[in-house]
Amino acid sequence: MIELSRLTLVVLTYKRQQFALRLMDYWADKGSEVILLDGSPEPITLDLLSKYPPSIRYFHKPIGLYERLSISLDLITTDFVALAGDDDFYIPSAVVSCINEMERHPDLVACCGRALGFSYRSDSVLGMPQYPDLENYTLDANSAEERLVKHMHEYVPSLIYAVCKTNAWKSSFKHILQREFPFYAAVELQFEMFMGYAGKSKVIPELMWLRSHGETEPVRGTDISLDPSKRIFDWWLDANNSYEQEEFLSIMSEGFLELSDVTKESNGCRASVVKGVEAYFEFRENLREQNPIRLLVIRVIPEVCKQPLKNILRKFRLNQTDVGDELMVAVKSLEAMGTVYVDFDELSKIESVIKEFHEKRVNQVSVEKA
Repeated sequence: MIELSRLTLVVLTYKRQQFALRLMDYWADKGSEVILLDGSPEPITLDLLSKYPPSIRYFHKPIGLYERLSISLDLITTDFVALAGDDDFYIPSAVVSCINEMERHPDLVACCGRALGFSYRSDSVLGMPQYPDLENYTLDANSAEERLVKHMHEYVPSLIYAVCKTNAWKSSFKHILQREFPFYAAVELQFEMFMGYAGKSKVIPELMWLRSHGETEPVRGTDISLDPSKRIFDWWLDANNSYEQEEFLSIMSEGFLELSDVTKESNGCRASVVKGVEAYFEFRENLREQNPIRLLVIRVIPEVCKQPLKNILRKFRLNQTDVGDELMVAVKSLEAMGTVYVDFDELSKIESVIKEFHEKRVNQVSVEKA
């Protein structure tokens, strides 16, 4: 697939080097560039890295998330780029379809395919629904502000893991990385706002993204924006954060000015930022109202107990053994929900990769115990 030579995958990993190696193994013969930035205390050993071609570039950088992302900006030379989770899979043929879609429609700055969750339980790879709202999702308004408000009001992460045009991707991250703001998933939310504002985007009816669930417990770095207890709502509504909020508005406004395809004054961009944030708050509030039990829990349980309860529930979900169907059954269910093309040959290969990976892990544990 010659189109894949026009793509760079940027991968951030931290204390999950087995998954990083799995990802590099998978992409080693696909033709795309891979930049893997490892923040773990110790590097992957050279004997494990020596087999990879020059297109797979591994950097051991035991520094924060933002600093590692900054390094990537100077390393990308391809026309297209995508951020990838170290434990996720992208189906290469679907990535090519996204590139071709953007070539046919030059006003697109990003394109993504449909998603499916997967987990490994009892020697089987299971599949489960993932972001069903991606179906037929498009941001096609001519107005940058209209796209932004629509996206944040109907929020689904259609851009952070999409195939993007490199110029818009770099410009977005150049502004995001100026300052780490102390609320959870700041990178994702800011990127979704920037790219939604930068240009049109769409989700094609083809399975592209296989998102890992429960293969291992999440391992997060110490960056403050990776702390799930730090909510954007609390930060935004706290008057004590007025200086940080002003800095946020300034950085976002400057980025909007740079990304906009029309001449616009700074004040207009600032107003767009505020509208985007408010639209996201409305989206989250609507979600709460749709779940009365969750709303009751939020109101009744003391704040100090909420995060420990979330951690318990997360571990419970990781230990569930009856979630999802066999991967191929789940994919056929996805097809039945609408017109979704699936590269079954490649999906079967990915299923084998996942099985072999976990069988090897089990054998390693058995040897260590012996």
